[in-house]
Amino acid sequence: MAMDKKHRRVLQQNTVRLINDLDPKQLLGYLYQEGVIIEEDMDRVRSKATQKLQAEELLRIIPRRGAKAFDRFCDVLYKIDGQRHLAKMLKEDIEASKGSEGQVTTDSPPGLQQRLSPEQITILPTDTRFLPQNIFTDAENVYKMKSRPRGLCLIINNSQFASHADLKQRDGSDADALNLQKLFLSLHYTVTVLRNTTASVLMDKIQEFALRPEHSTMDSVVVCILSHGMPGQIYSVDGKLIPITNLTAAFNGQNSKHLIGKPKLFFIQACRGGKMDHGASTDQVDSGEVTIKSTSDVLHDLYEGTDETDSSSDALVPAEADFLLAYSTVPGFVSWRNSEKGSWFVQALCEIFMTYAGQEDLVSMLVRVNGKVAREFQSYEQKKQIPSPVVRLTKKLYFFPGV
Repeated sequence: MAMDKKHRRVLQQNTVRLINDLDPKQLLGYLYQEGVIIEEDMDRVRSKATQKLQAEELLRIIPRRGAKAFDRFCDVLYKIDGQRHLAKMLKEDIEASKGSEGQVTTDSPPGLQQRLSPEQITILPTDTRFLPQNIFTDAENVYKMKSRPRGLCLIINNSQFASHADLKQRDGSDADALNLQKLFLSLHYTVTVLRNTTASVLMDKIQEFALRPEHSTMDSVVVCILSHGMPGQIYSVDGKLIPITNLTAAFNGQNSKHLIGKPKLFFIQACRGGKMDHGASTDQVDSGEVTIKSTSDVLHDLYEGTDETDSSSDALVPAEADFLLAYSTVPGFVSWRNSEKGSWFVQALCEIFMTYAGQEDLVSMLVRVNGKVAREFQSYEQKKQIPSPVVRLTKKLYFFPGV
């Protein structure tokens, strides 16, 4: 009998922590004694040159060792000093996953519902040791992000435009969708993947998703859009342009009451026009004409907004508040994508979030994404790109991956 899907999923979501902390040499004898692995498995693990490679090999073997392998693996971890925290982590995640946490659903065709190997997962912190301690008590300035799951995540992946000759196939979009899937699963979201939708189907699905009753018990919502685009619009696979405001409007305070006061996060990988950024030499900048704000100044502007307040509106919040729209590029410009690795923006977004989600707030991480795309990516014709987040959040947002 195969290992339960929820056990496989928990092992997958904790792969990085397990690879970093597992000590296979201590585990092998106990696992063999408990019947989790066979002698051939022990030889395969021992043949690897480093402890991390041995841990990776062990994590490939255990899910194939039957329905009882997960529980026996946890029991062995409990027996060994220095490994008990891993058993506790796995058991806690199993409890948290009861219900809808960590599920991935997809429409037809189900091309994105493939299993992720350990090599595909980058570093994701699982504790909050580096977070400022006051953020746990500063409720007025930090969004509540404690629900399990944190929220629902919808990934819209339009990659095939066969019915519209002017729109090319978006090679690399499936890689983006997979990377976003594993990112938001790791951040404790329930993920739904919507593939290759026409305009009418997309709008119906968005309306349905925005009105799901689960939002009432969750602390946020995420929508990722991967498609061709134009300024202020994205393409459906039947070649129709959909205003992005039509998509976001479904989630505002007037249309989705369950999401009032909760962060609504949109990550949009699409062109916003046909211009190309040819870059500029830093040697050509005249400091007398260009003012460059410091990161702290930028964050202050994004978070604080205007100083003007209206004391008569205490009982109301703006219907369009608590949104963040992270665009892959600035208005009027193209957005670059690698046919194998995926888009520059999603590659950078996933790497930065997986590295810093346990240390920094969302906008600080997006500043890092901007810097990574600007500095580390360049087309073969030396074209550049800069992402363009639009922030209407009213508080700081931390994902708290380890809480």
